[in-house]
Parts: sequence; structure tokens; C-alpha cells
Amino acid sequence: MKPFAVIYGVEGEERGKSEIRSRKVVEAYQTFIVYTLSKLRELGLLNFGLMKIASEAAGRALAKQLADGGVKPSSIEEAIELLKNEMDFFSDASVRVEDELLEVRIREESCRICPKKAEGVTLRGYLCPLAGLVKGLLEGLNLAKLE
Repeated sequence: MKPFAVIYGVEGEERGKSEIRSRKVVEAYQTFIVYTLSKLRELGLLNFGLMKIASEAAGRALAKQLADGGVKPSSIEEAIELLKNEMDFFSDASVRVEDELLEVRIREESCRICPKKAEGVTLRGYLCPLAGLVKGLLEGLNLAKLE
């Protein structure tokens, strides 16, 4: 099963219907992620250390799934664009590579899987799933080795 839906090659009215269905699938996954993570945190079962370990593993699994499907970003920037445009995890990001330093900035307001977005839940502390996801994805694609 694919964790996101991208439809290519559909024309006319069918294309519009397919894109709407695809968007609803993506939104459903995002809602599931947001509320599951926020509830686990609220119950005291999730902290940033666990989130980082789990999301890094998810990033490596995603890299394998992409490679198995013939998708191989050739640069860090291309991999981040894939997360942004195809998987729709966030809408605003910048990448800077300087010497041995990689900086990926994602505006919090643009993140669509932030556990803090769950309605009726107030979460304290840092719980970003994207830090580990990006690290695992880039390492899994052999685009970077990060600390």
C-alpha cells in the first residue's frame, strides 16, 4: 500500500475527480498522523527521543519504498521537494548546504503533520516528526550522513 496518492496521466473531468480523491486521501493520512501522535504525547507515551527514533526509521522505510518504485532523488533539495510537493507534508521549506552543515528549515505553520495541530489538545515541548523523517530519508537515499 502506498502512503500517499499521486495521479498522473488523467485528463479532463476525470482528472479533476481523481485529484480531489487524491487530496482527500492525503488529508486523511495527515489527520491520522496528527491525532495519533498528539494522543500518544497527551497520554505520556511519546517524547521527542522516541519520536526521533521512530520517524528516522519511517524515513529510511520511505527511502526504500521510493527506490523500490524507481523514484531516486538525485539531491538533498530534490528529496525535500518530494516531501513537500508529492507527499504534501509541508508547504514551505528551504535547504542550505554549507561546508559540512545541512540546514533544512520548515515553517511550523506550513507543517501538515505537526501533532500540535490537533484540535482541543495542548502539547508542551518539542515533538516535530519531520526532523527524524528528513534525516532517515536522506540517509536512506544515500544523499547525506547526518549526526
